[in-house]
Amino acid sequence: MAAPALIIHGDAARTVPVEHGQRMAKALAGIGRPQAYLALADAGQDLGNASHRLHFLATHLGPDAQH
Repeated sequence: MAAPALIIHGDAARTVPVEHGQRMAKALAGIGRPQAYLALADAGQDLGNASHRLHFLATHLGPDAQH
């Protein structure tokens, strides 16, 4: 995977434990892949605040993005 990854995980998620997202972020960082990990307090399976997603996309896909 060469594209930057945005991993958003709610710490109250029941289907997939929050540790799964943490391990994924750590594994990507360990192989030098760009990633951002965001843990949402008291959140479940939703994607959280849209502003976090928009910031990530602007950083990695906007006119000043470095690839």
